[in-house]
Amino acid sequence: MKLSSNTIQQWNNLVSTSVLGLDRNGEYADDNVRLEFMNKIAALSVINKSGATAGKCSDVSLNIFSEPENICSQNAADNLREILNNNFNEMLTEWCLIASSNDIVVPPEYLPDIFESAMKLPEKQRYVIQRVIGKRGQWLSLHNARWKDVFVIKELSEEQWLTGSREERLALLKHLRVISPAKARGLLEQTWPEETPDDRAAFLECMKAGISLDDEDFLEQSLDDKRKPVRTAAADLLARISGAKLCQRMSARVKELIKYQPVQKGLLKKKKAEIEVTLPDIKDKELLRDGADPVKAGKMGQKAVAMANIIGMTPLSFWSQYESDIESFIMTCMSSEFSTSFALGFSIAAVRQQDKDWAKVLILNCHARNDDIFSLAGKFAVDISDLISFFEDYEKEEAAQRYLSQYSGSLNFAILDKFLYACDHVWSRDFSSDVIKANQKEFHKCHIGYDKRYMMYLATHLHPSIVPQLENGWPTKSSSFNDRVQTQIDNIISILKFRQQNIEELHSGI
Repeated sequence: MKLSSNTIQQWNNLVSTSVLGLDRNGEYADDNVRLEFMNKIAALSVINKSGATAGKCSDVSLNIFSEPENICSQNAADNLREILNNNFNEMLTEWCLIASSNDIVVPPEYLPDIFESAMKLPEKQRYVIQRVIGKRGQWLSLHNARWKDVFVIKELSEEQWLTGSREERLALLKHLRVISPAKARGLLEQTWPEETPDDRAAFLECMKAGISLDDEDFLEQSLDDKRKPVRTAAADLLARISGAKLCQRMSARVKELIKYQPVQKGLLKKKKAEIEVTLPDIKDKELLRDGADPVKAGKMGQKAVAMANIIGMTPLSFWSQYESDIESFIMTCMSSEFSTSFALGFSIAAVRQQDKDWAKVLILNCHARNDDIFSLAGKFAVDISDLISFFEDYEKEEAAQRYLSQYSGSLNFAILDKFLYACDHVWSRDFSSDVIKANQKEFHKCHIGYDKRYMMYLATHLHPSIVPQLENGWPTKSSSFNDRVQTQIDNIISILKFRQQNIEELHSGI
């Protein structure tokens, strides 16, 4: 292939030919030489780029990786590889937590796999992984389009509220709500009319942090939004603010709808507490604006759902005027005709207001009783994991242990499972021991040997030191105890030993 010495002229000729079309330029009319045209285009493209000054990248420092980092040992890295290869997400979180506590980072060659695993995990777990990716990981995540939104690493600036992606704007709003709630609300108010309905609802979800009376005026206006998800999110936030006008309006409605007669004690007999309920008018526009949302749910009718929502937006401190004993009051309400509305409403309120005293009473009484009323009341839309979501890890274990001790004679393993899945941390030795004792005692009712998910959950949450207890104490002479059950127990033991080995390796240093 021959090129002209004047490459600029040659390039212009080729561009002219491409515009006119090959068939209108005699030089390339023959099909056999059209390939030469393409070759010349390719060659001249390289020639034109040759000698060009390379672009500058101002945000990359030449010494970004000059400071040494504590990379984990080869044995710890091998364990990490096995965790990644088997998609053991719970063990990945545990590995990262221990590594982080020892200021250890993952080897650079593991970063792509770490990022791919992190993409599949919720934000809470991604944050744990972010702490062990080191400076190389931070740099890599910022310069790869696929991973740039996995971790929030870049410096957050208010300018991103106007120019950033949806993920960046959400991250900025969450960040500001923690350090400066008023500034975050100001940014949101600034662009609120231009936001899409989906974005408005998502942004409101970010306002839970730092929620206060200062946000009330903005949220009250949002109750008039045309889109239901936005109105629902605004009502939920207002119900979390002590002293909000919405809560006051709901309290006033409760006074009209619920009449309570406490226990009456006489010389000869004791009269039980009584409660009388009038269901709300679901055509009341003001009630609907405040988020009553009377949508039929399961066996609950529209008015019963609206009643539950009213209770769920009423401050729990309001009920003390009826009865000072929380448990006595709850049990009276849950024995009424509208037990499900009370159970659901109280549970929603306890979660919103993060009231541990109410949550603990509700948890202890959430099991299925023999009579139909309490069985129905036990099926909360707000489940145990929600009710203890704001507990410390040890408090979650204490709640589960109280349930185990109170109902050890007739364990309901469907409820026990809910407790265990709600305790989503690595369990203490004592709690692990109690769980194994309960499973061994009630072997025929528990799921060991039948539910692979349950087996894996035990293996990744039990304290590794519990292995000796797992190796003994099972009803091996039972007809239900077969080779399959033994294999599953052996698998749990194997994983626990692997975790113990992993913990020791990470704690031993690099």
